[in-house]
Amino acid sequence: MHNVKKRYLIFTQINKLAIITFISSISVALMGTIWAIYLQSLIHNDAYVGFLSTLFTIVALVSSIVLIPYIERTSKSKIYLISLFFYSLSYVLFALLSNIFIIIAIGIFISVMSDLKITSFVIILRDKSKDASVSKNIGLIYTFINLSWLLGPLIAGFLAQRYGFSPVFFFG
Repeated sequence: MHNVKKRYLIFTQINKLAIITFISSISVALMGTIWAIYLQSLIHNDAYVGFLSTLFTIVALVSSIVLIPYIERTSKSKIYLISLFFYSLSYVLFALLSNIFIIIAIGIFISVMSDLKITSFVIILRDKSKDASVSKNIGLIYTFINLSWLLGPLIAGFLAQRYGFSPVFFFG
């Protein structure tokens, strides 16, 4: 019985990555839940919200292509930590600022940071996994991501309804 308990209390690097992913994905889910409503409250036009969201997606796509050389020659964990830091800082700025042009600039910056964060994380996950356990580890990570996308909208909806948009950005 002692061996069973000891086996399940060990935090492997993959388990630590799963916890980090869970926490950061809750943050992303918080923002993703209110993002369109937040933009609509600033610009009051549904079509412009769609255009901005498309712009941010295109920026992320282009950055994933353009930044490949940078990602290849830089420490993946350093990229992940730096992008996560700036990603979080940017959302705090969303809570404090309301100028649409600054919001668009921050949104473009977040698109690049998001791409760096995701790409570096996937590489870290594959590097830390043994060949035989890659699919198991990816399954574990995506289970935590899915759980966070279940909890994130619940938390964001509660905070936004009770306190407004700013606390959602701070909490995330």
